[in-house]
Amino acid sequence: MSSPSNPQLLTSVGLGTAFFYGGFSFCASSLVVPLLYPLPARHSTTFFKDFFYNGASTVVPVALLSTTSLAVGSYLLSSSQNPAANNRFYGWKSSTLGYIAAAVVIAGMPWTQLVMMPINNRLIELSADSAVADKAAREVLELLQSWRWMNFVRAGCGFFGGVIGFAALAGQR
Repeated sequence: MSSPSNPQLLTSVGLGTAFFYGGFSFCASSLVVPLLYPLPARHSTTFFKDFFYNGASTVVPVALLSTTSLAVGSYLLSSSQNPAANNRFYGWKSSTLGYIAAAVVIAGMPWTQLVMMPINNRLIELSADSAVADKAAREVLELLQSWRWMNFVRAGCGFFGGVIGFAALAGQR
């Protein structure tokens, strides 16, 4: 049995971290945020602020590691002296699938900045003043509910990137 090549190792790291990223985001939406709905707005906004900053310190590096691993693995595979290594998986070159997987994973970052950040910023702004947060209780609930489905989209970026990365790995020799 031969040992795995560098592209295989990098693709494995990339798909593993993509699934971690997707799972982390999915759990945030399905397990954590719904628990904030019945809380007083002053508590849910304060929790959200801490949750947001702690989550960002995990999600961003993991997404970057996944994207970098998938892209570099694909580059090494496509520039390999052994063209048989870049096998096809249902008509797609493994290196192409790796690049697509990297793009799908990193798509969660602009999604966060462009679509989710207005909600994040408003919830963090409301957390600064308990009285204001409590007066805006209905708005806080609506913001949290919007954030939840938006974060499911981000989880999908990780999961689909991981599935495509798995297909890229399956085609490598």
